[in-house]
Amino acid sequence: MSSYNEPRSPRSARDIKRIAELEAENKLIKDEAKMFGKAFKKIEEENKKLQEEKDLASSAYTKTLKRRNWDASERKKLQEENKKLEEENKKLQEEKDLASSAYTKTLKRRNWDASERKKLQEENKKLKECVKRAQGDTSIFTATLYETKLKKEIIQLKEDLLKLAFNEESDSDEEEELSKYEEEGSDWAKGYGFSVKDGEYREVMAAGGDHFEDYVIKKDGCFIHNGCGYSAVAQFISCPKCLYVKVVHIGETYELEEGETDMYLMITECYQKEIMEYCDDEEEEEKIEINVVGVGFCQYENEEERDKQVVYCKNDCWKMKGDKTAKDEEGNYCETDEEQPDI
Repeated sequence: MSSYNEPRSPRSARDIKRIAELEAENKLIKDEAKMFGKAFKKIEEENKKLQEEKDLASSAYTKTLKRRNWDASERKKLQEENKKLEEENKKLQEEKDLASSAYTKTLKRRNWDASERKKLQEENKKLKECVKRAQGDTSIFTATLYETKLKKEIIQLKEDLLKLAFNEESDSDEEEELSKYEEEGSDWAKGYGFSVKDGEYREVMAAGGDHFEDYVIKKDGCFIHNGCGYSAVAQFISCPKCLYVKVVHIGETYELEEGETDMYLMITECYQKEIMEYCDDEEEEEKIEINVVGVGFCQYENEEERDKQVVYCKNDCWKMKGDKTAKDEEGNYCETDEEQPDI
């Protein structure tokens, strides 16, 4: 074995060649590593761009997803609101149908058959002639009205006779009917004469100074006139023989029974010219005309007279004082600050 300090032998040609090959190979590896470094850098840049595009797409997708979720939520809310609106609309339609049905019934009750009107016009013409001849004699007026009712009563009596012929029953309906109007404590009152003047029909119900009371019919409605002034009412109803009168106040309803008559329709038909066509030019200019719910167009001498009988509502309409059943055109109850409707 050679000593440590022994000088090495010179390299052989083969070693030198091997070293040169290794150095060349090392250089080649470095060059390739350098090329791969550039390629990796380019790939990293592309990956970075792809990541940015991915993040952007992910953000857009997230926004779209949120938007879709929001749309679904809003759609659900809108569907619920639409369902509520449909239910409210259904209720309003039911109220509208109810109001329409009530209006139709009222209209049918107030409208007379065309053939009956023609007959009544003929009877009214005779009635006017009798009134003129009577010159204030109320007995003729009562007798003539009785005659207009007599024909209907004859028809009813014929039907009753037929029933008696087949059923062998006695009938005292007429006496019972009359006693209903005459009995003490009833809400039917007997009149004591009438007059037609200055566009109004006036029937005397009570006389005696400050305690007088008249039932007045004008073209704009029915009124009770006494020491407190004029107060509007809904209707005056006449009994079959026109001897007794019933007052239907504002807010009340009354179904006519057999033989009973709405006096407003009868009187205004009898005195079309004297009442319905009557016009006082001087007074007409000063009067206040308003549309009152449930009554129609009414005229008042001044605002003070108007405010005694009607009140302006939150619904932008007028109604009679104390009428808690009045509704506007849309079917809503007419309310004031002082009053609440009876629902």
